[in-house]
Amino acid sequence: LSDPERYSSVFYTLRRGALQVTVESMYCRGRLYFLKNAHCLTRYHPDYYVRNASGADAHRVYYHGVPAAIGITEHAFIEPELCVLIENMYLFSHASSEAIARIYNRSLTQELSETKLRGALVLEAFFLHALLRFYSQRQGSLTVPHHGKKEHRLDAALHFRNSAMAGTGQPQWAHACNSCMKLKRDPNGRLYRQSACVVDGVSITHSCCGFKSAAGLPCKTPLARPMDRFCPEHASRLEFCAVKGCSNACEIGFKSCSAPDHRQQELKLTAKGKSMFELKERAAAAADFVATGKTTFQRSWTHNEQLAVRCCGVIISRATFFQAEAIQGVKDFIMSTFPTDRYPGCKPSFIFYDDNCHLWKYLNALPQDSPIREFFKRIGLPVDVFHFSSKHKEGDLVCQTHCNPANFPDLVNQADGSWTYNSSAAEQANRWLNKFKGIVREMNALSFNFFLDEMIMLRNEFTVQGLKDKGTMPHIIP
Repeated sequence: LSDPERYSSVFYTLRRGALQVTVESMYCRGRLYFLKNAHCLTRYHPDYYVRNASGADAHRVYYHGVPAAIGITEHAFIEPELCVLIENMYLFSHASSEAIARIYNRSLTQELSETKLRGALVLEAFFLHALLRFYSQRQGSLTVPHHGKKEHRLDAALHFRNSAMAGTGQPQWAHACNSCMKLKRDPNGRLYRQSACVVDGVSITHSCCGFKSAAGLPCKTPLARPMDRFCPEHASRLEFCAVKGCSNACEIGFKSCSAPDHRQQELKLTAKGKSMFELKERAAAAADFVATGKTTFQRSWTHNEQLAVRCCGVIISRATFFQAEAIQGVKDFIMSTFPTDRYPGCKPSFIFYDDNCHLWKYLNALPQDSPIREFFKRIGLPVDVFHFSSKHKEGDLVCQTHCNPANFPDLVNQADGSWTYNSSAAEQANRWLNKFKGIVREMNALSFNFFLDEMIMLRNEFTVQGLKDKGTMPHIIP
């Protein structure tokens, strides 16, 4: 190794604060004897190496495992132990990246301008540390482009991790314990397993493309930037009036055409509201846009995040709903969370959902030989106790007959009349997840999904440890 390169950097540590350090990399020009006339041409950095760095397709290959010093930028390194503190501050305090940086600067190091930790570095450290841990657990090495824009360097790795997490990807997807699963005997004395899950949505969202097809279906192509109104594929829509159904070109300096009513809608949204009435009117107009998609003067947003939660509190799956919490969307989410073609027997015995009465009606209207109807055939569909008591009419015969939790003998403990499962588990998880709304609001879809999946995974680890302490015997079903 030769050609050393040295430069000054800052090393953010947990116990010693921010340290001024010198970073050194070395270069290898040695011949590769297994390839004729080939040379190594690799520069070795503290946490990764780059082969043929001048090549357009050069990549940074991180050493296996999580290094003792993680390079967030060329001039900023961070200790893995500090990354763990950062993720726990996100997890339990719902602190913003900027707040975490300020706490570190005021509590764990000297507040010198040249060594201050910034909020942007906190978030970058979180992403990079989580990716390194993910690839290490898979016995692989994180590989990212050496060239290109820094803000997009992790995109491919984030996308791969997000795809791995979708559906059944959470490490606790096959979780079971005495709180969410019961072992029972049938009349013939044979032992069988009974389990329950809760499905519910939480209104935490990210910006998305404002285009809708003629059938009203949303575009799911990611935006180039979170502040954009349309994805690159539909960017030409910026040239047309933002009122739905209008094909007129918008005028220079406006997002609407010259039609008076269309211009008035835009002016209402862009006017500088000086009274509480005006501010509320603008807020109502914005809310109407989000709900109905009548205009695209402002950014569009996804509708909600749907969670599948075991009754012990372990979150096993998450999905983004781009439009309303439609019954067919919930059906698709449930079927993707429990893919019986890959994992026979993975379906729960009961699925609590606050609108199960409409889901039951939808399923009952399908043909008898429908694969969808067959999937749900042996699943009980009760409404969770809270919503059934407060939001479902006593006169709804279908709801009272097929979705009343009291009508399912297995949901009631015969000894004391208490409920067998905690059907409010999703509501509790939703309240926790909703507190991240301010943190993820301006993230792009890649970062948004990665952040939430990582938080869910970490929360599950904490929840499972609590279940162990309670003696509920948490385990993964093989």
